[in-house]
Amino acid sequence: MEKIMRSGLWSARYTAGAATLVLAGSLLAGCNLNLGAGKAEPKEFGKDEQATIKVMYYNDRQFLQQYGTLFWTKFPNVDINVISTQGMYRQGADPKEEFKKLVEEQQPDLLMLQPDQYEQLAGEGKLYDLEPLIAKDKYDIAGIQPAILETVKSKSGGKLYGLAPLFYSSAVFFNKDLFDQYGVPYPKDQMSWEELLELSKRFPATGDPQKRVYGLYQNRGSSSLYSLASMIGRTQNLSVVDSGSIKVTVKSDAWKKVFQTAIDAVKSGTVYTPDPNGSPMTSYRTYEDYLKENLFVAGTAAMTIDGPYLLDNIAQAQSVLKDMKPVNWELVTVPVNPQNREVSGAFSVQQIFAINAQSPNLRAAWELLKYMNSDEYAKIQAKATGGT
Repeated sequence: MEKIMRSGLWSARYTAGAATLVLAGSLLAGCNLNLGAGKAEPKEFGKDEQATIKVMYYNDRQFLQQYGTLFWTKFPNVDINVISTQGMYRQGADPKEEFKKLVEEQQPDLLMLQPDQYEQLAGEGKLYDLEPLIAKDKYDIAGIQPAILETVKSKSGGKLYGLAPLFYSSAVFFNKDLFDQYGVPYPKDQMSWEELLELSKRFPATGDPQKRVYGLYQNRGSSSLYSLASMIGRTQNLSVVDSGSIKVTVKSDAWKKVFQTAIDAVKSGTVYTPDPNGSPMTSYRTYEDYLKENLFVAGTAAMTIDGPYLLDNIAQAQSVLKDMKPVNWELVTVPVNPQNREVSGAFSVQQIFAINAQSPNLRAAWELLKYMNSDEYAKIQAKATGGT
């Protein structure tokens, strides 16, 4: 688990309102120095220089849409050859063996790595050391969310061989207007589950189930009593099975307390739980119905716990549902363990980009990596997804 991040927690440089989780950085100028491992640090890449770099990614269309097209506005002279990872997951294939084969045979200049892959290649000395370059270029590392760097470094012996343009974190969204209307104090960062659920109970529990206000909305995928208890338990580092004894621990006193907390919250009537006999979403439903299904988006739930894609749903609802009042939302950190309020597990880095230590195109690969982690890229993505 990583250190807690506050309200702009989805942008590493606090780009408020960005629906895309972009790790903002500074577009750095290259200089000459020794990066270790017998490799000379790439000189500044000239705007008119020609280069072709291999990039390991899902497929070429996705890479160009996410990064490549924007990068070409800066370096139109750099050709990008995307090495697709899709073949690693074909039926009957061993993803680990296919990954090793792809790297050895294709030798990508820039690699998209899962944390375990990054850890493996870093341990084998196959990734380019970025730290001396960062120091020489005065990369503003203080402006990056510490949890991002700590997560990456924890996988590579405390050194930095890669950067993570994207990260994922959930948060507590709350509707400020509903809190004001019912005289309930706003949620705060680093609240416990008990504190959050007590706020939920201060909202009315009566009225038409389809029209009334709920204190806490859980989407259909996590709206059961068990799902709520599981989230509370994870916050307290509880496991259903003890990894040492392989015994079920759900009957422990700690789990009993967790389930009682969840039961009390559901019984209060202020935590939304959908009718288990209700009809699931079908293909003939309208997009408007889809948006309204999320009660927070519809403005009838005071709080919800969700990720960045909720921002896009809110923006879409404001555009499509003309008769709906815009949600006046704010966010705080997800509930934490009251015994250790400084950490949270609602954070993950799923993609780490690193330069192949044997790349013959270090300069161009470094320019691409810099741009993917730049302030300029972050701001463009924020605006493209409705942020500011």
